Amino acid sequence: MRVLRVRGPANCRVEDITTEAGTAKGNFYRYFPTWNDLLWEVRDHLLQSYGEQFFFRYRDCASVDWWAALDQEVDRFVEFRLELGSLHDVAFHDSSEAAPALKHRSASSMVAWFLSQGIAAGSFAEVDVESTASLVFHLLHAAADEIALGSDRGKMRQAVLSLLHGALEQRSDSRLSKSDRNNKAGQ
Repeated sequence: MRVLRVRGPANCRVEDITTEAGTAKGNFYRYFPTWNDLLWEVRDHLLQSYGEQFFFRYRDCASVDWWAALDQEVDRFVEFRLELGSLHDVAFHDSSEAAPALKHRSASSMVAWFLSQGIAAGSFAEVDVESTASLVFHLLHAAADEIALGSDRGKMRQAVLSLLHGALEQRSDSRLSKSDRNNKAGQ
């Protein structure tokens, strides 16, 4: 990964990686039959690394302030994305083939777990966890991409937190929209 970071993925060749590793080009292809296989392995490593830190932070769910944790996780995700720089685009977007799915450790699955824990603790409103997690991930990802392109980080952070807090706050029936109250009454 160091070679990919230093040279930039667009300027990196298999020879650059094997030279840095002190191994033959054929050895590279033994472990990574295609360039995409290498990129998928990089993606998996990045997700696993983030996931290990993520789950370590929340190992004692009983003592977590889920609202503060939400705000902090937004910041951590944005920082993670920005630190990756161009490696992010190559590992997560530029592959000419679709990457194999990683449901058990995808970013959306981490968000779903986080939301489930916050709901179970009574901090967050009851939501459809899988759908909301997908939307939250895409919101965070889009915000981080916009920041990487030069958008104001503080304003983007505030907009993301406002949307997330609005979507996840517990609501009394009087604060629900008329159609939501009608849907709830029909259940």
